Parts: sequence; C-alpha cells; structure tokens
Amino acid sequence: MTPLLPRTLAVLAALLLAACNATANKADTATTAAAIAAVPKDNKEAAHWLRQAAEKGVPEAQTDYAAMLRDGRGVPKDEVEAARYLRMAADKGLPRAQSDMGAIHEDGRGVPKDVAEAMRWYQKAAAQGYPHAEMNIGRMYQQGIGVAKDGVEALRWYRKSADHGHPPGQVRYAMALREGIGGAPAPEAAAEWLRKAADKGFPLAMTMLGTAYEGGIGLPKDEGEAVKWFRRAAERGDVMGQTLFGAALMSGHGIEKNEEQGVAWLRRAVQKDFADAKFLLAIALLAGNGTAKNPEEAVKLLRSAANQGNVKAQQILARLLVTEQG
Repeated sequence: MTPLLPRTLAVLAALLLAACNATANKADTATTAAAIAAVPKDNKEAAHWLRQAAEKGVPEAQTDYAAMLRDGRGVPKDEVEAARYLRMAADKGLPRAQSDMGAIHEDGRGVPKDVAEAMRWYQKAAAQGYPHAEMNIGRMYQQGIGVAKDGVEALRWYRKSADHGHPPGQVRYAMALREGIGGAPAPEAAAEWLRKAADKGFPLAMTMLGTAYEGGIGLPKDEGEAVKWFRRAAERGDVMGQTLFGAALMSGHGIEKNEEQGVAWLRRAVQKDFADAKFLLAIALLAGNGTAKNPEEAVKLLRSAANQGNVKAQQILARLLVTEQG
C-alpha cells in the first residue's frame, strides 16, 4: 500500500479533529468530563509517549514533556533537561514554550537566573498575542523586575492579556484597577473584570469578587454574596477562598455559624501551606473553637506562619513565648 503523503495525513487529521470537536460540542459536558476522568491516570506512560513525540520534533510535545521533567511527574526531575526540550519548542516559535522560557529564566530553573533574558522571551511570546506572557510583562513592570517600575506600562500589558480573554490576566488587570496602578482607582471597572474571569470558572477571580462584595469595593456591600463566591472558590481548590470561607463559617458572617466546618476548611488550606490559614487554625486550636484545644499544634502552626512572614502570627507567638523575666 502506498504511504499517504504528509499533507494528505494532515488533511485527514484536521477532518477527524473537526468531527471530534463537532461531536464534543453536541455532547453533554458533564458526561464528557466524567468519561475523561474515568481513564486511569499514569504519568509514567504519559511521559513515555510525550517523549516519543518530542523526539520527533513536535513543539507542543516538547513543551509538555519539559513540564513533566521540570516537575518530576512520571520521570526523574531534571530541570536542565527540561530547559533543553523547552528551548527546542521555543526556537520553533511556539508561544507557550517561549513564555515558559521566560518563566524558567526569571526563576532560574534549569538555566541561570536572568530577568533580562526572561523579558526577552516573554516579549517573543507576547508578539504572537500570547496572553500569559503579556500578563507577565505587566507584572514585571508593576514590580520593577529587570525594568524600571512603570504602573502605566503594567496596566497596558495587563489590559492586553485581559482583552485576550485570559482569566489570570483579567484578575491582574482588575486588581491593578482596584489599587489605582497606572491611574486613578477604578473599583467598579475592577469588579466587572473580576466577574468576567469568575464567570469563566477561575477560582481566584471568585475569591477576589467575594472580597469586593465583602468590602463594598466597586459593588454594594453584601456579606451573603461574598460568602457565596468564597464557597465557589473554595470548592474549586483556591487556597485563599478556602481560608475566607472557613473564616466566615467560624464567625457566622454572611452564613450560619458552623465552627466545625470552618475548621475543616481551614485545615484544607493549611495542607497547601497557606500562612493565613495556619494563623486562623492556630487561634481556633488555642481557644477550642470548632475543635479540641491543642496548644502544642497551635504553637507549631504559628511558628510556621511566622516563618512565612505572617505578621499576626509573629505577634501572637511572641506574646505566648514572652516571660516576665529576661
């Protein structure tokens, strides 16, 4: 049988993908998600197949395999080898790979830390309209990483990312508007952008929209609505949402008080090493609110939060440890 020409294969693949997408669009979303979830997960096999495709020069596979090497998923962790595969994909012009190249240079993962090189790669990806790179350029201008701080320029790049529909970029843009970075504070506009990202299911946006309702920042103050958004974010795994929802349950603000459930949500956030959750759980353990008193665990949590820079934990821990005598 005569082998199909590469172009013929590409056409057939495109037709098959179009047919699959059409079918998926008609299928029930929950059923599709359940079917995907039912497939047994195997990082080792996934890494094996990604490497096969990566060795054939497929830039998307090179980028995905680099991520598995970088995180040690399915393969031994090797950040230098990850950078090598990522560079292959970036040199082929894949914007996601270029953006990731910026990130590894900014953090020094597998390559020497070099913020100027990071910016160069972010700009390459942004030139192709890649919104995550646009957001990172905005962040670098906002924080003055490798460039002079420039709120106006930060806001401009955040807006580019937001306009491209990128939920993390929409949150960054919203928070810049709320805080008045690059111009006068615009809390109402900020709330609109947070809602756009929250409506796309982005958990951090849900949490920040909740804080807008809680504080009346660009929206009418509404503790019940705030807790509703905190809960949505918490159920999707956002650590700040879990902490704020736990705190609401502990205090009874905007929701019926339930200290036991509040402690359970705080523990979920503590498992993710979130300092604010550690502080709140420590206070509950000291007072015996929603859980048995446990001063030893409380002090351990306070020390951990204090080492992460939590000022309240530092103050409470000092009060617990200080004596009347030197």
